[in-house]
Amino acid sequence: MTATDQHPRVAAYFGDAVLQAGFMMTPHLLLRHFHELGLSAEHVVFLQLVMEITWDLAQPPDTVRKLAERMGVSERTVQRYSEHVEKSGLLVIYDQYQEGGQVENVYDISPLFARLATFMPLLPPSGRVLRARGSDVSEDDKNVT
Repeated sequence: MTATDQHPRVAAYFGDAVLQAGFMMTPHLLLRHFHELGLSAEHVVFLQLVMEITWDLAQPPDTVRKLAERMGVSERTVQRYSEHVEKSGLLVIYDQYQEGGQVENVYDISPLFARLATFMPLLPPSGRVLRARGSDVSEDDKNVT
């Protein structure tokens, strides 16, 4: 079953070819409130790549080196991003060791999701479908405020 079969609206937006490489969801609350959480756009990209570790079944960025390569920054910069997000209480980092020393980290971003939940509006979104300008709009849709 293709992504088009599973998610026709998503496939119509992105195209099946893009979806075949894989995708993941990013909470709107993260994109709307990252600045209020003390995060920069770079921190958000770092967190999205950390989320990708779970969702990318082919080539996840599962090392600091890979995270740095994907972001186009140094490994030390990625370490600074992770330290900042951890100190902000949005990330828990567990060191992983094998014989001979530390190999990598495991990231727990559940604290981020708990904080994002505090931004949830009291009323859920309307759920109305948005249309591009110039598209066919019914009279009922024109009266929606």
